Amino acid sequence: MSTIRFLRTFVAAARGGSFAAAADQVALTQAAVGQQMRALEAEMKKSLFDKTGRTMALSPAGHLLLPRADLGALLPDAAL
Repeated sequence: MSTIRFLRTFVAAARGGSFAAAADQVALTQAAVGQQMRALEAEMKKSLFDKTGRTMALSPAGHLLLPRADLGALLPDAAL
C-alpha cells in the first residue's frame, strides 16, 4: 500500500471538503479517492470522515491525523 499517497489524498479531501475536490487536486477519479480513503480508514482502524447525506466533515480521528498527514504530504514523490 502507498500510505504516503493515501495521506496526500486525505489532506486534499480534508482541505477541499469533498472527495470530488480531492480527486481534482490529486488527479484521480472520485471513486479512486473513496477507495483510498476506505483503505486508509481500514489501516488506521478509525473513521476519518463523518458523512451525512452529501456533506462531509472530519471526524475526531481525522482532526488528529490532519496535521501529521500534512507533514507527510510534504515528502517528495521519490519517497513514494
